[in-house]
Amino acid sequence: MISSTVAAKPLRSSLRPRFACPSPLPPQRRQSTVAAASSPDPRPPALHAFPLDSLRRDIGRESKLHRLRDAFLPPGVPHLAPTQQTPAGNPLPRIYSKLPDDYRNGIEAQLERCNYRADYLILVSAVLAQRNVDKAFNKHDAVRLICARLFHLLIDSPPSHADPNMLILAHAIRFKLEDAHIQLPDVLLGLGLLCAASCHSFSALRLYLHKFRALDYPIPPRLFGRVVDSLVNPAHPAVRTHTPWLRPWSDDHALAVMLGFTDAPPTPAYDLSHFLPRNQWHCMSRWLRALARLKAHDQLRTEWAMWLQDPRRNTPKECTCLGEADGPSAAMLNRERKPMWRLRDAGLWNTATRGDLALLEAFRKSGCVEEAWSVLAASDVPFEVLSRETRSALSARPEFAPPRLWTDEMRAALLQRYADDLAEIEAVFEVEWVWDEESGTGHHRLASGGSWFAEMEDFTEDLVLGSPEDDCHDASPSALQIRRVKSNRGRDHRPGRPQSGDGKGSALLS
Repeated sequence: MISSTVAAKPLRSSLRPRFACPSPLPPQRRQSTVAAASSPDPRPPALHAFPLDSLRRDIGRESKLHRLRDAFLPPGVPHLAPTQQTPAGNPLPRIYSKLPDDYRNGIEAQLERCNYRADYLILVSAVLAQRNVDKAFNKHDAVRLICARLFHLLIDSPPSHADPNMLILAHAIRFKLEDAHIQLPDVLLGLGLLCAASCHSFSALRLYLHKFRALDYPIPPRLFGRVVDSLVNPAHPAVRTHTPWLRPWSDDHALAVMLGFTDAPPTPAYDLSHFLPRNQWHCMSRWLRALARLKAHDQLRTEWAMWLQDPRRNTPKECTCLGEADGPSAAMLNRERKPMWRLRDAGLWNTATRGDLALLEAFRKSGCVEEAWSVLAASDVPFEVLSRETRSALSARPEFAPPRLWTDEMRAALLQRYADDLAEIEAVFEVEWVWDEESGTGHHRLASGGSWFAEMEDFTEDLVLGSPEDDCHDASPSALQIRRVKSNRGRDHRPGRPQSGDGKGSALLS
């Protein structure tokens, strides 16, 4: 485990507030007669074997607390309604469950009526209130079905939908399951992890990562990508508008979540590096971009050493190449994908060059130019297919280039970089280059029409010496003459201005 430099508080076993702690149960009442038959459960057994009727009654009883919903759980927005959230022709995926079909259909029918966060919480409470009459009705599977519906609704939504109120709902469901001594479903932990990452809650994100590790659950690849994107990408404008208290992730907290917590025990580690699905390339590409954004140089070197031993690099295979993107950020994405398209057109696009190109770009963005040259030397990626920013960064440090890689194209790229820098300097100072064919030499001169460089020289001299009219009452005639000569010296050298041979300067000094 690679520890970061963040100093965080110790991990709490549960983010449960004091008022949410369960109260102790009252002692059992003594039997009225000595000869009364003892029973572990004073309630009579149910007469029906089908618990859906009892579930509906418990939902009705729990719904009587509707007037208290605004006090503890504010009403949700209509995007939680499946009819409005699910687009036409793209229904929610069929969630795997061990429940029989009749129980499953009954719970799904109740889920269709849930439009608010409190409705989901009431449904969970009604499921947990059921008596264990039928062994086929598993409360864990029933609650997992409810949490899976919430998870799939949020994973397909913008990050602004996983707001702090949804994180409160995930906490409330977790509290109820812990009180009932029921194992937490994996989709509930995924729901809490998604909401914690979108809300930038470091403590909640750490708690759900610890739960994933303790229960030995893998993080789904799509959820892993969402969490990594939330760590390095700025918050959505809608999130910043509706939640002004939301602050961006600090680099220390982001590194702690990704690479390790300093105050965590050595084993088992529960940071994101232990959940990384390396066989999923869309997760690996996000992981490398995040490391480059946070400038985790040591971890990038570790990833390069691991990639050298990866079978996908030693035995390359064909892979798909991303096409043109659309949307608000299409221009930026297409510019980043141009090296992929050049490799595809050259017939060099495979799993090996895909990984080498991603690591090369990560080293370049993090500032490790020497390592970027090493990746280029060990790969089959040509220098010409790289992006303009990468070619410019590599050409700026030619001392790290291996001799066999220094080609005419690299030399031309280096000369072009120097020419561009020189053109920018000439444009700023408004000077131009004059070449003499006979002598084979050249020099710079001020551009025709005057230059702000000469005007700045006059301004600095007036600022240091002062204006003669301002202090003529306390200046000697000789000092005034010297100031006038110095102030006119810069003007005489301007193009198109007469030189000091007209006798004005000599007359002042005589």
